[in-house]
Amino acid sequence: MSVFLRKAAVALCAVMLPLHVAFSQSAETDRAPSALTEWVEEALRISPELERAKAALSAARARYRAAGQPLYNPELALEAERTDINTIAAGINQTLDWGGKREQRSAVGKAELVAAKARLAEARLILASRLLSALSEHSAAQEIAA
Repeated sequence: MSVFLRKAAVALCAVMLPLHVAFSQSAETDRAPSALTEWVEEALRISPELERAKAALSAARARYRAAGQPLYNPELALEAERTDINTIAAGINQTLDWGGKREQRSAVGKAELVAAKARLAEARLILASRLLSALSEHSAAQEIAA
């Protein structure tokens, strides 16, 4: 049985070695040329879809920052009355957040921010995929025509 295992291991190595060499060489040649990379990056930079996703991300950041602000602002009250007895009253009123609304709003804002980042990344991937797919279809059509 050990002779069979040795022969199987040798056969496996004989099959895998050329595949390993082929994959390591193709990994070096599969890197995108810099012109193609620049073309895709330029298309992504001027894309209205990505601009919309970036604006949504910016809005989500602003909402997250706003959610961390205090819910209630202090109020200053000043009263004056002039009659035969002059009275002046000043006061300050501060409502307290007993229910933890600020923390909850902040948590929701953070979740929306994470979702907006994910939507932006998804939009970039989808657009890059569409661009490269269209480029490959165009290249294939040119080769068929030639």
